[in-house]
Amino acid sequence: MLYERSLMSVKANFPWYDPRVADLREQLLDAARDVLREKGIMGATTREIARAAGVADGTLYNHFRTREELFLALFDRVLPLVKETLSDLPMRVGQGEVAATLVDVLVAALGFFRESVPLFASVISDPALNASYRAKMGAQGRGPHKAYAWVEKYLQAEQRMQRVGPDVDASTTAQQLIAIAFFQAFVERFLATTPSAAADKRWASAQVAALLADWG
Repeated sequence: MLYERSLMSVKANFPWYDPRVADLREQLLDAARDVLREKGIMGATTREIARAAGVADGTLYNHFRTREELFLALFDRVLPLVKETLSDLPMRVGQGEVAATLVDVLVAALGFFRESVPLFASVISDPALNASYRAKMGAQGRGPHKAYAWVEKYLQAEQRMQRVGPDVDASTTAQQLIAIAFFQAFVERFLATTPSAAADKRWASAQVAALLADWG
């Protein structure tokens, strides 16, 4: 019932909205993700993706003008996995334990990298795709370096409140935190391990405790 009311509201405010189009777009993105994982960037042709989605090649181009645009849309789809946690950091300054906040950041970053590591590998291995992604992110003021910028600003704010020592290098700590999540996601992908929420929390808590131990 709630879903039906929400859908009616969307249609009332956006009469041009067609859920079938949105569903098909998601179907194409799912197919592109699966083909990338199974066949790599060389095998992820638009024809192969369209076949995996069960649609004609032309249908794919109705939603994405190029293969690059399709792959870049995959990045945008997984960003919410970490963006919400990072954008909430300013409101967490002075609230709760710093360690608990960093644990939440690490868990969110790990979830994001689990989905995006295959995409990163595909993008980096294709010069044209990497250039397109870099240009798009640069034009929008976005990029992987922005992830640790949020954490760095959070730590600096906590330093001003004297909840983090003045000798702590906020920039280096932020980069370490994000790098830890990326490497863990890479190792999990390589070993084909099955993660769990409880294990993620224990892992993140241990990693943050090790970082904080170096603060003295």
